[in-house]
Amino acid sequence: MKRERSAPSVDAISVFVSYARANANHLEVTEKWLILRGFSVLKDTAQIAPGERWKRRIGEMIAEADVVLCLLTSDFVASNVCQWELDHSIGSGKRVVPLLFEDVIQDELRPILRELNWLDARGGALGQEGSETATKLHAAITEDFLFNRNQSFLLQLCDRWIEEERDPSFLLRSKQLDHFATTLAELDSRKRLSLTLREYWNASSQYELNEIMTTSRLQQKAKFWSPITTSINIGFVLGILAAAVMAALSVFRSF
Repeated sequence: MKRERSAPSVDAISVFVSYARANANHLEVTEKWLILRGFSVLKDTAQIAPGERWKRRIGEMIAEADVVLCLLTSDFVASNVCQWELDHSIGSGKRVVPLLFEDVIQDELRPILRELNWLDARGGALGQEGSETATKLHAAITEDFLFNRNQSFLLQLCDRWIEEERDPSFLLRSKQLDHFATTLAELDSRKRLSLTLREYWNASSQYELNEIMTTSRLQQKAKFWSPITTSINIGFVLGILAAAVMAALSVFRSF
């Protein structure tokens, strides 16, 4: 079944929140702050149905999200699920914003986490209206909104293509290739173009090129056969006329 190729939505900016279950209090503070500012919150406690494959669903939510927030605590660092969510977000090229709620031991942090720029939410900083942390977090979420939304849209299309066993009908087409060319080039320059998205882009480009070449060959064949067909048609008509004339002459001579 082919998917609809709609444009990216312009709904509220969506934020996936990665957190350790032991830090439900930090999640509550963060979620309240996000909702009050009109952001849509994605989290594993609400968007995963009973019996659903949780890892796959979390991957879908990360792909859908415009920004990923990591509520950084010692529990987050110790959580295998949180580390998987972090790896998946980075691997997908998502904008990841670590929000520090509790002191952590630097030596226990993985290099991938140490390289990211953190925001300090310790001491209730996020709940203080107009605080530096709140201002910077709002800017980090809203910056390059359309760019991040285009990336989310592409990731969802790419995931669907992979889910459908790389069915060519789920590849990008000419108008979409043109529309998203700038976004993909920018992702590449920012080192945020994931391997799967790169594969999807290359497969789409190659398929479109093959389509163009096939069309071109058909047009060339049509041009080649057109005069031949025309001459055959003319010859056929002339043949009929000649036969008619010969028949008339034959009748004329019989008199």
